[in-house]
Amino acid sequence: PATFLSWLLAGICATTSALSLCELASRIPLQGSTYSYCRVAGLGKTCAVVAAACLTLEYVISGAAVARSWGDKVIWWCAMTSATDAAEIPTTQSTAASAMDESLQIWQAWLFPGQIVNIPALLISLACTILLLLGVHESKNVANFFTSLKMVLVAFLIAGGLALFRPSNFLVRPFCPYGAAGVMRGATSSFFGYLGYDEVCVVAGEAIKPEKTVPQAILATLAIVTVCYVLASIALVGMEYYEDISPTAGFPAAFAAANVQWAAQLAAFGEIFTLPVVVLISLLAQPRLTYSMTRDGILPPIFARTSADGNLIGGTLLWGIVMVATAAFVPFTYLDDLISCGILVAFCLANCCLILMRAKDYDEQAASEHRHHSPHGELHHKYQLLRALLAYNILCCVASLLWSHTMAETDNGSGSHTMDILASFMTMAAVACYVHIACQVSPTKLHGTMENGHNYQGRHKARPARSRDMYDVIQNQDDHDASLSDGHSQDRVSNGMFDPTALPQAQNQYFKLPCVPLVPCLGIAINWYLICQLEALGLVLLVLYLGGTVALYRTTLRS
Repeated sequence: PATFLSWLLAGICATTSALSLCELASRIPLQGSTYSYCRVAGLGKTCAVVAAACLTLEYVISGAAVARSWGDKVIWWCAMTSATDAAEIPTTQSTAASAMDESLQIWQAWLFPGQIVNIPALLISLACTILLLLGVHESKNVANFFTSLKMVLVAFLIAGGLALFRPSNFLVRPFCPYGAAGVMRGATSSFFGYLGYDEVCVVAGEAIKPEKTVPQAILATLAIVTVCYVLASIALVGMEYYEDISPTAGFPAAFAAANVQWAAQLAAFGEIFTLPVVVLISLLAQPRLTYSMTRDGILPPIFARTSADGNLIGGTLLWGIVMVATAAFVPFTYLDDLISCGILVAFCLANCCLILMRAKDYDEQAASEHRHHSPHGELHHKYQLLRALLAYNILCCVASLLWSHTMAETDNGSGSHTMDILASFMTMAAVACYVHIACQVSPTKLHGTMENGHNYQGRHKARPARSRDMYDVIQNQDDHDASLSDGHSQDRVSNGMFDPTALPQAQNQYFKLPCVPLVPCLGIAINWYLICQLEALGLVLLVLYLGGTVALYRTTLRS
């Protein structure tokens, strides 16, 4: 019954990072999303590669996961249709369940032979890859059509569920059967449903007036999907008792249980018909990410190969093959936590990037206001802030682990005061670290500079900071933190990577998030808490995946 709280909490958590992405995307409208932000903010190539690996989980692997889920829904729908046709409407629930189980086994033998290859998932992934290879214009028209149809279907499901709403199913005791820890764990799992809103950032370089349209698109998307998720979860739980809800086909099974067979058929067919658009859009973003990496010299040129009309056929084909293989052979249960954990790490990096960008703005403003400015002092401040951000992330992670353990023990009736004290201590340490970060980023540090007993800023009107990020901070930082010379950087600009004078960043016209660094630091803390709610298998898989990616980059791709 408390599922809607998990969806609402996941939406709030997503919003904290989305606000940071709004400023970054409108300020740096380049292809690559968090990968590009890490490069611009000066985190170095290794952090940028980690961000790209996390985004790959969101785009390619999540697309494969959705395709696998779609394949399971196809099998379930075929089984339900066969069971209904064979025995009209069964007289008892036991007869209906028996007919359904028998039909399900038959269709699984045909479409999921040996429980190894999910044929529907393979086919839909292959179809989406081929469609993207045909061109973006065709893909855009298909995506717009199916997205509109999907919104109509969601409205039907919500309205139908509320029409069959039973208060006895919703108002149960206890209202949170799995306690607060269950709500938090549900929020982490629900976060998977919010993945994709940041794909707007990947195509920000192709947007018209990205300083306005990109933030609007991100926030509007989050608001719409949050409302839909909350209403749909309330409607579903009200239709059917929560322990009887099907994990594979929630609404169709609930309509069938209520003996509204036409609605069950429509819901099942609608999900099957519209869900592939998610697979299509997920794969659409990945070639643009690897295109940026290729231009930075991280990936081989094949990922930037384009067709005569500019379609990224190289990256689309290679990543399409990866998605097809993953969808066909890897179960969804192994991908859910891995994807959620990866994108939460990417969001933490994006929040760190915004803090670094703001600190750079204030440093440049200080340089324009003070007569004496030392580049060495600015570099020292940068590394000091980087160390503070690293410490803050570690403290948030440790505190989240302790609080998760404490909440689980409390729900089991075996709480420990020692764990409470330790968790509180780590939380206070994280707060102290935040204060240290705020002191380095806050513009108040620029005030009060005195010269001959007078306020220097009072005699020199402050000028808007004109950050050099887009000019010379996209650096080929190797692992020794060496940067490109200004001449080489200008060559990269002249080669068409970006036009700095046309960017919102250079004109101070971008969306600017208030309450920095409070909002991004809050987003970092929330993201780590959600990560710590995941199953251990997902965390281990992410560590192995990122470790392997970094090792591959340092040993092979880097050369």
